[in-house]
Amino acid sequence: ALSPNVPDYRYSLGLAYLKSGRAKEAVSELEAVRGMIGLRRQTRVKEPQVLLHIASAYIQLDKLDSAKKRLEMVLDREPALVEAHYSLALIAQREGRQEDALRHFEALLAADPNHPDANLVVADWLRGQGREEDALEKLRHASDGAPGDFSVQMIYGTVAFEIGALVDAEDAFRNAIKLEPEHPGAQFNLATVLLAQKRYSAAICLLEPLATGEPPHDGAAYNLAQAQRASGKPEEALVILRELLGRALDDPQANFSMGLLQEELGDLGAAEESYRREMEVQPQFLSAYLNLAVLLERRNELEEAVELLKLALTLELEEEQSTQIREAIEVLENKSSTSKEESKESVKQGSECESFFPGFLIS
Repeated sequence: ALSPNVPDYRYSLGLAYLKSGRAKEAVSELEAVRGMIGLRRQTRVKEPQVLLHIASAYIQLDKLDSAKKRLEMVLDREPALVEAHYSLALIAQREGRQEDALRHFEALLAADPNHPDANLVVADWLRGQGREEDALEKLRHASDGAPGDFSVQMIYGTVAFEIGALVDAEDAFRNAIKLEPEHPGAQFNLATVLLAQKRYSAAICLLEPLATGEPPHDGAAYNLAQAQRASGKPEEALVILRELLGRALDDPQANFSMGLLQEELGDLGAAEESYRREMEVQPQFLSAYLNLAVLLERRNELEEAVELLKLALTLELEEEQSTQIREAIEVLENKSSTSKEESKESVKQGSECESFFPGFLIS
């Protein structure tokens, strides 16, 4: 039997206490081991490792000052020890000391450039500073450090997509699908990237099973409609949107896209209904007002078009948008037989979102 005075025995007992949540007993045993190491008792245990475990026990006990003291002692002995910097960074985050947390994460990354958690935190901070490319580089390292971590790949892909790094986003989501082949979110996100790259056939192959599955994925159905329309199949896109609105009548994107398709196919009455429904569902969506105003002008319903544009002026607008709308109103109010084309063009200039634009959704 091992003697209680043997450091390795006390160390193993301390770890057992720590793993079972008995932090007080863990501190007692591990501090005893430190004392034995100080007395140069024979042991295979190194003091920095003992200090790390003592700090972990103090964190469990919510005694953060004691934990920090032990961790700083670790760094005095081994300045580049990853685990100590990581624990100090987490404590700093918990206490709201973000600059200290970043300092420890950066020191950690100097020793372990591919540490996933540290890279994710630093990438988030860099994005907040507007340093998108630097953030993307940290995310690449996070992905390299955790190639088998599904959540890391999904975060990497989502942020890369938001930044506009579509090649990185595609790689990340393909890696995620390798890890969880049946995950609908990963499939949908990859299809979204392909759609942004105008690779419509590949996007459709991923979106169709999601859009027609049980339950159907509404975001996939919406994006499938965009892909079909972009592939020159507006009628098929219209069918998909009708089915989607049958399930979710108040879907604002679907209503607006339906109006665009109906107008493109020449069904102006149906398009008007879709635009008006969009305005009810999403009253601040300027493009619905502008597109409907253009449609009304095409039908020579000028007074109603003017009233609609005046209503649009009550929305939260940028100064340039307000100026364009006021100019369109003035032209329409003074419209004569010789100025029809001019007024028509004026309204369209205030409707930059009039053309069909695919909606990209990351779930």
